[in-house]
Amino acid sequence: MKCPHHPHDLEFQTVENHRGHVCPECQGIWLTAANLHGIGETRRHDPAGTRQELERTPARLSTLRCPLDNRLLLTARLGALPVEWCPACAGIWFDRTELQQFMQSLAAAKPPPANGASRLDKAEATVDVVDLLEALGDLLSGLLS
Repeated sequence: MKCPHHPHDLEFQTVENHRGHVCPECQGIWLTAANLHGIGETRRHDPAGTRQELERTPARLSTLRCPLDNRLLLTARLGALPVEWCPACAGIWFDRTELQQFMQSLAAAKPPPANGASRLDKAEATVDVVDLLEALGDLLSGLLS
């Protein structure tokens, strides 16, 4: 598999039971559907919910190509994080800098008050995305140490 940004092969990495394919140059992370499923086994993350969130958010065609099938990726938002993803294989590309910025904004943000069912539902969805991104943060920080 090649990095969507560079002609480098992605390296398969495992850190704290989280698996992903990492570019040695830009340190972006490609998660296959299987990688997302693995995160779901160790965290409060629902891979199907992640795909549904990506499918219902407005998306635009990216210039980046899928490392697995070479199709053009779509750019969408996962929570507040812009990501590129492949609707065909359900893989997601996370740029290192975008992921780090998002993790910093999560650390600085206060959780929303849960005053009703709709807010609870939204809080649960937010927890799911946050949990996925925390797992990515673990993977990234383990790779950089």
